[in-house]
Amino acid sequence: ISALSKSHTRNLEQQEFEKQVVSIEDTIERATGAMIYKDEVQARTLYTSAEALIDSLVVNTPEKEQVTTKLKEEIEVAMNELRHIRIIPNPAFLGDLAGFGDGVVGSAMVKSGSDILVLGSNNKAYKLDKSKKLFNSISQDSAVPGKIKTASQEDGLVYTLTEDQKIFSLNQEEKIFKDTNISTDKTWVDFVAYANRLYVLQPPQNDSKGQIIKFNKAGSGFNAGSEWITSRTTSLTNASSLSIDGTLYVLKKNGQIVRFASGAEMGWSNGVVDPAMTKATKIWTNTESDFVYVLEPLTKRVVVYNKENGAFVVQYK
Repeated sequence: ISALSKSHTRNLEQQEFEKQVVSIEDTIERATGAMIYKDEVQARTLYTSAEALIDSLVVNTPEKEQVTTKLKEEIEVAMNELRHIRIIPNPAFLGDLAGFGDGVVGSAMVKSGSDILVLGSNNKAYKLDKSKKLFNSISQDSAVPGKIKTASQEDGLVYTLTEDQKIFSLNQEEKIFKDTNISTDKTWVDFVAYANRLYVLQPPQNDSKGQIIKFNKAGSGFNAGSEWITSRTTSLTNASSLSIDGTLYVLKKNGQIVRFASGAEMGWSNGVVDPAMTKATKIWTNTESDFVYVLEPLTKRVVVYNKENGAFVVQYK
């Protein structure tokens, strides 16, 4: 009697499970139809409902686990399409710094012409040999006196910003880091070398507002620097990175991009991306690109926007 009772209970559970799965499949089918008719809002709502139904299932056998896994994978593929996510499962391997000591990793990377240069956590500089997939030292006897935070380059001259808020330069031919005598007691988070100038991003701190500090070339060095932003409405709180293509883009950690021209904020905003960014760290564009790229290492993705109107284009993961 006990065995028959348990068998009957299992049969009822299986029937209820199958009934719920049919309901989930029907919801997914309706979501797929909404996508066909370009109704992304309705499709998102239905796929979210299907996910909630899956989470409510009683999964107590390997067979049921297999069914729910398949349903979740089907929804994930569809949601990736809705979110314009392109999965890159095996990014191309370029090279590593394993031959330069235990624990040496990249602190910053710049592209100079066709060359890829990496600043290591040992504060030295390396250039990628693309044919051998190896890095070669270009500053064997010279290291930056301080932990490197980020880097930029112009006309083959590499600049590095250190954690103690100092900027050094590296001439690839001389292979020596030199002090530019640019430093501050403020916190700088990023900078860009552009048109014989250095533009440094200084988020709000203490009683000071956020600002871009511009340093002009003066002889073999730079001048004392001046505040570049003259007018804006958007706060630079949590600003994390900047890039320049003639106009200047400031990235905030939540993915918001603020665009400036001639020191004044422009009426430009970037599109909504799903899932929302919370730890965006780097922005990049240049005069030749029609797009703006944002890196969020936490979610392993690069988000792309149309430069002209800020529209969201795609995200690579």
